[in-house]
Amino acid sequence: MPADDEHTHDADDGQLSSVLRRLEEAFGSGDRTVVGDAIEQGRRTLGTVSGDQRGTLCNYLAYALRYRFGLAGAAADLDDAVVMGRKALDTSPVGHPARAMYLSNLGDTLRVRFELQGTPADLDEAIRVGREAIDLTATGNPDRADYQTNLVGALQRRFEWSGAPEDLDEAIRVGREAVDAAAGNPESATILTNLGGVLQARFARLGRRADLDKALALGRKVLSASDAGHPNRALYESNLAGALQRRFDRTGALPDLNEAVQLYRHAADTPAIQALDRAIFSSNLGSALRIRFDRTRVRADLDNAVDAGREAVDASPIGHPNRAMYLSNLGNSLGTRFEAAGAADDLDEAAEVGRKAVEASPVGYPDRAMYLSNLGSTLRIRFDRMGVLADLDEAVAVGRKAVDASAIERPDRAVYLANLGDALTSRFEQSGLPHDLDQAINAFQEAVDTAGAAPSTRIRAARTAGRLVAQADPARAARLFEGAVRLLPEVAARSLERADQQYALGGFAGLAADAAALALQNPDTAEGDRPESALQLLEAGRGVLLSQALHVRSDLSDLAMRDKDLADRFGELRDLLDHDRNLDDAGYAAPDRHQLAGEFENLLGRIRELDGFASFALPPTRDELLAAAAHGPIVAVNISEYRCDALLLSADGVTGLRLRDLSAELVTEKALAFHRASAAAQQGTTLLERYTARAQLNQILEWLWDAAAGPVLDKLNHEAAATGSTGSRIWWMPGGLLSLLPIHAAGHHSDPAGPAARTVIDRVVSSYTPTIAALRHARRVPDVATTAVSRALIVMMPTTPGRDDRLDLLSEETRKLATRLPESVTLVEPDPAALAATPSDTVPTKANVLAQLPACTIAHFACHGASDPADPSQSQLLLHDHRTDRFTVAALAPIRLEHAQLAYLSACETALTVDTRLIDEAIHLSSAFQLAGYPHVIATLWAVNHRFSVRIADEFYDALTTATEPGTPIDASGAAEALHRAIRKVRNKFPEPAFWAAHLHAGA
Repeated sequence: MPADDEHTHDADDGQLSSVLRRLEEAFGSGDRTVVGDAIEQGRRTLGTVSGDQRGTLCNYLAYALRYRFGLAGAAADLDDAVVMGRKALDTSPVGHPARAMYLSNLGDTLRVRFELQGTPADLDEAIRVGREAIDLTATGNPDRADYQTNLVGALQRRFEWSGAPEDLDEAIRVGREAVDAAAGNPESATILTNLGGVLQARFARLGRRADLDKALALGRKVLSASDAGHPNRALYESNLAGALQRRFDRTGALPDLNEAVQLYRHAADTPAIQALDRAIFSSNLGSALRIRFDRTRVRADLDNAVDAGREAVDASPIGHPNRAMYLSNLGNSLGTRFEAAGAADDLDEAAEVGRKAVEASPVGYPDRAMYLSNLGSTLRIRFDRMGVLADLDEAVAVGRKAVDASAIERPDRAVYLANLGDALTSRFEQSGLPHDLDQAINAFQEAVDTAGAAPSTRIRAARTAGRLVAQADPARAARLFEGAVRLLPEVAARSLERADQQYALGGFAGLAADAAALALQNPDTAEGDRPESALQLLEAGRGVLLSQALHVRSDLSDLAMRDKDLADRFGELRDLLDHDRNLDDAGYAAPDRHQLAGEFENLLGRIRELDGFASFALPPTRDELLAAAAHGPIVAVNISEYRCDALLLSADGVTGLRLRDLSAELVTEKALAFHRASAAAQQGTTLLERYTARAQLNQILEWLWDAAAGPVLDKLNHEAAATGSTGSRIWWMPGGLLSLLPIHAAGHHSDPAGPAARTVIDRVVSSYTPTIAALRHARRVPDVATTAVSRALIVMMPTTPGRDDRLDLLSEETRKLATRLPESVTLVEPDPAALAATPSDTVPTKANVLAQLPACTIAHFACHGASDPADPSQSQLLLHDHRTDRFTVAALAPIRLEHAQLAYLSACETALTVDTRLIDEAIHLSSAFQLAGYPHVIATLWAVNHRFSVRIADEFYDALTTATEPGTPIDASGAAEALHRAIRKVRNKFPEPAFWAAHLHAGA
């Protein structure tokens, strides 16, 4: 260090200039030797200068020492940098032109030292000198924005350390002033980045979505303005990644998380970054990879998360303020890997590093609550594995500490409460102590009431609490479940792409059914009102994605007459949101769905402010629900672990029927057995196997009559019409796994056919609808008599590229259909040998089909169908180009057909959702055609017998066209009755349900 001031003497200006120039050249060199030599020369020169020269040199040395700390990580350099910064300040009395600069630089150095050593006094001093620097600098001075930025960094760090909201508010105010002051400044990137950081921090504390949106916008702006070699680019990448990860945590949008991983990885791999910066980038990368593993189950992500977490911990010295975060992130990854692979060593290490994380975070540090909660979760998991009660007791203890340490307004507090509730519930199951149960319920209730928390967290908490109180307090359970159902649309926000929406909803399968069941036994509701409440919950919680789409597919003609600009923009935004980049061509450049969704919601608000449009694009009202039953009763069958019921909607209201012979377990057993038997009935290798399977199908359909369909029809007091008549109409809304069973075919088919038969098919004409909103949508389609076109599209695939199973009877079906539907366009798959000579526009490709559909009122598909067990939106009809451009449920999502009337899907499994997590969403080809505009859809529940499919199709069109006057368009409004007659005719000749029961009518 230089000698004391009284022993200094002046150096000439040339010598000082040479030293300063050498120090400047050392900055950014990345060479510790070069920097070290420049610092030593500066130290030697320091003893030869005084006054302003001394202040300038001390300031340069402070900066150089801080720079070398970044290269080597030696704490002594930071201490010396603080000393030099204070010496520089000592040379600049109030009014000195350089004093503000020295103050701000010292403040930033003190903040950096806090990052290493965690001494709160450094932060306090950094903020004090930072404020003084700004006060000394006139508005309009170009340096003022830099000083403000340094103060923002210190304020944000103190907020993160102490949780004082006034620090955060001041940081945002000063940060915005800095942005305004730095407009056009080439150094404004750092200023924008710091403001984005504090906005993220406020979002984390208060959950204000606008803060996060602004932080994301700032992050993208900064990154796009920095080239690949910019020294701060890694920091900008990491900050943007943090905002994207926060948005994923809130919304579940996987593209956000994928982008965050990519940015974190690139930041961590940047060669020139400092060791401590690399540590934080690696830890953040590990956290993002672990979260992505939870979503995608790609094991490599989890192993890489553990490796990145270890790198971060190894790079952070004991006492580093970020070390606790790195330890906790590593513990989370290890705990997750244990749950995935079962290695006890991972679990023990997770508990060990989790405890170290808590020990490394002082009492009062805001993130200590998170570290405590993470440790509690790990200990509870270890209890589940090892059964050591001490782990469970500790999990409860640290869980309580986590809740106590968390500010009430923090959205993350809901997670800590839910984790505590899980631990208390586990202990109650061990001890039976009512006190533990009461506290668990209260913890979950608090989580539910945390308005800023992620909707998925609140739903899980409500569902768990509801289950815990269902027996002792059914009214409270009913309220909890109802609240959870009302939140479901928020987890499937329009801003999410389809796959993310499906994933989010898949975690809450059966929620609506349980809510409806509990509503039926809610003592706080009058008994006569309970069925209607239950039906409204089913309408809100089933088919969430379908209803979301239906609500915005309103006829816009009335709106266009009132405000054409609003109507046009509504249509544009709706179409853009319907276009899913995950499900389309790889080259599609998707707009920002979050921005589009925000504009769309604002637009809906503006439309609803217009007179007469208050209910625009909203779920049906009570009166609209009742009006839906004007053409016949609608029967919603609800299957829940609590109870099973039929809710019967008529024009007079809703009544309930308890189905005591049904249970969730029994329906599951019968549905699985039915589909196994239906496959064996047609594909069994021996006659005995096929005969046995057909007998089992009959037994299950008899049970379905006795337990559900028979009691419902008796309640409705339907009487069968004479043989051959159409009978009365009924619409079925089966829920859960019951939707896998053909309730329209339920009955004792060994009975003689006729009005007294114990069969649905002899009593009523059955149709299906996933929701009442879907039925109302089907009935809004213009009647065929008013349409300008009356043509049919016939798509036939006697052979399918890539498959050996031919459908040889389709040539006969094509001939018959052409006779029945004279105004038709036919696309037939040619024999492979004739493909080259076939006109391209007659081949049944996806593009050709989509081109023809708008001009046709009827679409008939005879081909193979495939239900995708992993993603129902990828279920498809196999056309000519099914291997390269699939005709899927998702492909139909953006389609809107004005004149569509009937879609006949003569293919396998076109009304089937295999993924039981999404079974209430009715994501299959039948609903996709309904959404596209077809009020009538003929579809199938399982793999069908081709010979009987051809026969049923012929009988169907015979019945449909016989009722049509010659020379007039075919009236598809009789589709349900036509299918009913066709199936009864086949059933009367071939009683085995395996041959005909798969076919059903959906829609109006």
